[in-house]
Amino acid sequence: MLALLDHFDIERAHVVGLSMGGVTAQWLGVHAPGRIRKLVLANTASKIGERDAWLARAASVRAEGMNGIAAGSPARWFTPDFLARQAVVVGAMQKTVRGLDPEGYAACCEALAMADLTPDVHRIAAPTLVVAGADDPVTTVADAQALAAAIGGAALATLPASHLSNVEAPDRFSDAVASFLLA
Repeated sequence: MLALLDHFDIERAHVVGLSMGGVTAQWLGVHAPGRIRKLVLANTASKIGERDAWLARAASVRAEGMNGIAAGSPARWFTPDFLARQAVVVGAMQKTVRGLDPEGYAACCEALAMADLTPDVHRIAAPTLVVAGADDPVTTVADAQALAAAIGGAALATLPASHLSNVEAPDRFSDAVASFLLA
């Protein structure tokens, strides 16, 4: 991320990260605070899941490919209502996941297995908005509350969605982010 900002000669930026991208955004807030104007941490946590579960997922994907992940992900990404109403969107996202490189996905799992920013997030000084999905089983509202509490002055927005709140509640997500960034 820092190399990308440097490549485009961007000294400081608003950074929005969702899920694993939120972990990356937290890292930037802790380790490169001068590069951040405002920070949005969506559907994320300072530590997502458990080490052994991520390592098992990495091994499974290397052995079996992406089909199992694509089949099981929608129940974590979306609420049952969204799954019933938006089959085309869900199917398109599953198709995208099936096409991912298993090795790249496994490497992301391994990164999440090792990522725990819990001891450091209190160092984030940038104005921060934490976004939670009310029905997110991956990064729960409790995770979002803990993250917001650890970051001085952070605001919390809870949306009627599961893990991919930007897809499930796009207008509410965009409104929350735009209101925060433009304030």
